[in-house]
Parts: sequence; structure tokens; C-alpha cells
Amino acid sequence: MPPSRPTTVFRVRGLPAGDLDKAEHSLMAAIDEHLSDKDRQTIKPQVTVVPSCDDEETLNALVHFSGGIPHFLSELTANPLGDLQVEMNDVDDISFDRHFHGFTQLYNTKAESAITAEWVSRRSQV
Repeated sequence: MPPSRPTTVFRVRGLPAGDLDKAEHSLMAAIDEHLSDKDRQTIKPQVTVVPSCDDEETLNALVHFSGGIPHFLSELTANPLGDLQVEMNDVDDISFDRHFHGFTQLYNTKAESAITAEWVSRRSQV
């Protein structure tokens, strides 16, 4: 079995708050709109929509592309601290990045379940 290639996960910020399924569908449509014909043959996006940690009026998403990175996001591989804004639904601007600066929820939680938070702190020694 050939070794698996490292995967890159992109964060998408700015999805309109509300129905998670609707947000996922809108994001998938926006991604499909920006994929080249060549990308469509080999790349399959996987989307997980999560609440935003710092804005109650938007949602975030984590997007993994199996089969490679689409051409429209290739500039983010050369500039890992950059972001790319994309128009979605002719109304909303969403932003792709891969640096994850700030807080980002990494998975959905059920409303009635307890939430376990992880906090990583680095103390400098004086």
C-alpha cells in the first residue's frame, strides 16, 4: 500500500448562522462553483459545519479535500498565513484559511451533551 499523503484541512469563516445543513449545502455549492473541470474529476470535498467561537451571527466549517488541493486554494499552500475570500450565494463573503489563528471548534456537539474543553497554555520561565 503506498504511503498516504498528508492532508490539509481548511477553515471557512463567515457562513450565515442558522440551519447547519443549509450552510453545508451553500458551502458545497460555492466550492463546486470554484472547482476546475480537472479538479472535479479527482477532488472530493468533505465539509463539517461548526458554530463560531467568537461570532454568534456566523458559522465556521472545516473542509478536507480528498484527492488533492483545488487550484483555487493553491495560493494558500504557498502562503499558509494568508486567506482567500470567496463570494457565496451572491450575498455572503466567506473566507478560507489554513492557519486556524484564534479559537475554532473542531467538531459539532449535541445541545444536551456536556462539553469538554481543552486549553493549552505555555508558560515562559523567568
